[in-house]
Amino acid sequence: MKRIPLVLTSLFLASAPAFAAHPLITDDTGTQGKGKFQIEWNNEFAWNNSDAGGLTTEETGGESAVAISYGITEHVDLVAALPFQWYAMEENGVSVGEESGIGDMSIELKWRVLEQEDEGFSLAIKPGISIPSGDEKQGFGSGAVSPGVTFIATKEGDFGALHCNVGYTRNNYSDKDADAATRDDIWHASAATEINMSDNLRAVGCQYRYRNQ
Repeated sequence: MKRIPLVLTSLFLASAPAFAAHPLITDDTGTQGKGKFQIEWNNEFAWNNSDAGGLTTEETGGESAVAISYGITEHVDLVAALPFQWYAMEENGVSVGEESGIGDMSIELKWRVLEQEDEGFSLAIKPGISIPSGDEKQGFGSGAVSPGVTFIATKEGDFGALHCNVGYTRNNYSDKDADAATRDDIWHASAATEINMSDNLRAVGCQYRYRNQ
């Protein structure tokens, strides 16, 4: 049974808690504005099937997270997110484990450090930490504080916008087995484009993501 938390903890912690314009996984430099806030509800599903040595394993999991962004100043947002996670595992069609619970909470500070309105170009930096609020024994947390930072660039034009992200996350674990079985240093990069269809409608042109998992 120890294998289940290791596999699913790695799966859940592999994704940084970035909340961008849906369905983009790439964040933009936009902030809420002083005194304004935004509430987001994000859902994610994952599955993995393997067949080795006559043993067929099927793993499924998911996450539903609520994120609240609040504008401290015109250029700085405080973002807090709390996920609810679940997973199940079957071996040769027989259930060997199923759990659900609260995951690790994340807190981030998004700061738009540069804005060139004439050029439509802006830069932001978003440092953050994950707080061990989840039950690591069930696979819903790392049991330790994990820091990370994302650098964000946005270029806007008449027809849309281009967003680029580069980030680093340090996954810390209180359990030695989990630490040995998973990658601690995660680098990630992504890019996405948006197309302006009308004043209130945007379409995703394309997006690309890289992660050293």
